[in-house]
Amino acid sequence: MIITLRLKNIVIFVLILSVIITSVAFVMAKDDGIAVPIIMYHSLLKNPSSSGRFVITPDEFEQDLVYLKENGYTAITMADLINYAQSDGNLPEKPVILTFDDGCYNNYVYGYPLVKKYDMKMVLSVVGSYAQQYSETNEENANYSYLTWDRIKELNASGYAEIQNHSYDFHTINEKRNGSKKNYGESEEHYKKVFTEDTLKNQKLLKEKAGVTATTYTYPFGGISNDSIKLLQEMGFSASLSCGEGINYIKKGDDLYSLKRFIRKHGEGVREILNRQ
Repeated sequence: MIITLRLKNIVIFVLILSVIITSVAFVMAKDDGIAVPIIMYHSLLKNPSSSGRFVITPDEFEQDLVYLKENGYTAITMADLINYAQSDGNLPEKPVILTFDDGCYNNYVYGYPLVKKYDMKMVLSVVGSYAQQYSETNEENANYSYLTWDRIKELNASGYAEIQNHSYDFHTINEKRNGSKKNYGESEEHYKKVFTEDTLKNQKLLKEKAGVTATTYTYPFGGISNDSIKLLQEMGFSASLSCGEGINYIKKGDDLYSLKRFIRKHGEGVREILNRQ
């Protein structure tokens, strides 16, 4: 009898403690700003054997959208987030941003119809040299090709996709450079020249070919240098996306550089990602 009472008391104590912890967490989140999870996708391929860290199936992406829809999330764009932080815009109660890096053609084939089906939105960060190459060959293959400027223009005009800048030709890692990261020992002047020229080249092509004025820079491979933040500000960018994982708590007046994202890899759906928090 004594043991039973003690167990009941322990259970009651644990329940009360969990309520207190949840309440404190809610207050902290509220004080810290609105929670804005950003999910990072790459390629969508039907063959499950191709799945991995940077590739999931269209079915997996659809499962993510179903979960988000059923749990009250609203997909927003970077423009929505910027308008909230820097102007008089508002955010929904449970915002989420669905980003796709590189500009794979399969994002158009599989992802675009699904965001329309579930009335969601996607943010595609385009590598300019890839778009230029496949616009010249006009090759469209879901297994390996990238979006042409015409497809980018179509997506941008759809209302379901927002286009952002993922560099013109910094999406490589070799002995010359690690993405858009400043090299060790490189002078500020030289880095400013190469980073600015590459970024503005893509910015110019996006505008000329697709009518897009990108507001956000997505770092290739997440290679961030402190110098780049100031340069992005000077070039008129309002935000940047990193590969660092974590939740973003956004308040009015916050700067939006180096926002965190969760990579969506095969086998770990958005449910698991969001429940990690």
